[in-house]
Amino acid sequence: MFLVVGSCNGVVKVWEQKTNKILAQWGTPQKDREVDQLQFINAEQTQVAVGYQSKEVQFYHLTGELAPHPSYTFQERLAGLHVTDNGGAMFCCTQAGDISVCAIGIDKKEPIVHLNRPVTTTCYSYNHRQLVIAGGKGHLSELIDLQSGKQVWKARNVSNDFLDMQVPIWDKDIDWVDDNKKVFVAVTAYHQIRLYDIRAKRRPIVSEDVGNSAFTCVRVNPAANNTITAGNTTGDLQIYDLRHKCSVMGRYKGTSGSIRSVAHHVTGKYTAAVGLDRFIHLFETTKRKHVNKTFSKLRFNKLLISTETIQIDTNNQKTNTRTPERTDKEEHRDNEDECDDTDILDTLQVIEDVDTTNTKKTNTKIIKAKTKSIQLKQSKQPTTTTHNNDRVTGKRHKREQEIQQEQQDKSLKRRKQDSNGINHKRREEHKHDDEDEDEDDDDDDDDVDDVDDEEEDE
Repeated sequence: MFLVVGSCNGVVKVWEQKTNKILAQWGTPQKDREVDQLQFINAEQTQVAVGYQSKEVQFYHLTGELAPHPSYTFQERLAGLHVTDNGGAMFCCTQAGDISVCAIGIDKKEPIVHLNRPVTTTCYSYNHRQLVIAGGKGHLSELIDLQSGKQVWKARNVSNDFLDMQVPIWDKDIDWVDDNKKVFVAVTAYHQIRLYDIRAKRRPIVSEDVGNSAFTCVRVNPAANNTITAGNTTGDLQIYDLRHKCSVMGRYKGTSGSIRSVAHHVTGKYTAAVGLDRFIHLFETTKRKHVNKTFSKLRFNKLLISTETIQIDTNNQKTNTRTPERTDKEEHRDNEDECDDTDILDTLQVIEDVDTTNTKKTNTKIIKAKTKSIQLKQSKQPTTTTHNNDRVTGKRHKREQEIQQEQQDKSLKRRKQDSNGINHKRREEHKHDDEDEDEDDDDDDDDVDDVDDEEEDE
């Protein structure tokens, strides 16, 4: 089994799981060559169509050579690239909403529909007729018939929130749930999972807010259509159950950074994911454990997984990191180091064998002497400890008596002070009373003298 991964700077790599090596890579690192789309164009999965940020689509062999097909250029970046089942044509949808069909191997491009709305993601299906689902920012998902170019079905938004305001719309990724292509799931940039049934109604059957981070990608497990695997911008890769209001069934550990692309093996037993953490993750779906984890210096955007069966080495089931290819200089250094090691070993002297009987006897004597000394120490320890404990208790008793005596002295002083203060106040009150009585007596004498003088005058 092999994986094809596209990076943020235009480099595409082919990684093989069995040997844990990069088999081929092509492209020069450029800022305006970010890989937006990846798709196999033949049933043998030996050729790939790559859509770049530079609004160009090119075809490559997995060996890295250009395929003998003409390239295509568009006016806007691609939001979706899908190849028909027979591999004779591909449908391309730009972010401006222009959908066109391009023949593979012939320089022929025909526009089909112009939606006049921004498109972020698309999903293609071929079941009796060719259909494409398109959705984007402020653009509800709609189903378009590619043969007639007409709109077949369009979704409706959920009811307004508690403030009677419209719920924002931004579908980030879409995938079909059933084989009949009647039910599909969409994840939004507002951490919502929505399940639509074209036969039932236009509004979603299930609409749940999950977490606080925006979703980036979603894929339905082909072995269990009731479960989906979705990744978000904070590095959470989780499994959700569509039957129980999108409840979390499990989480894949070991991922970090924004997850950009997820893919399942055809059997559904294995899941692959790439993102901005520069690792290629391969998990076992049921146990949610790493089968392989390979580091690369690039940040990845897109991922393709082959339909071949996976062969896992039982001796190495832990996470393996890819070792870089060794250069001639490194091999030369290793050879020099090996030579130096052999020279050092030659210079070392050989130590003769020594009789081990005498050493064993001496070791036993030493052990017996140590045990005796330890036993003596242990026998002496209890007497010293009891003596020390008696000392400590005596000191504590004395200290407690001293504290009690100090408290009694303080209380006596307070009482004396209080009594002295009361006596002083009483004395001052008696003095004031005596002075008032004397003043009253003097006033009475004056009044009597005045009366006597008046009588004499009369």
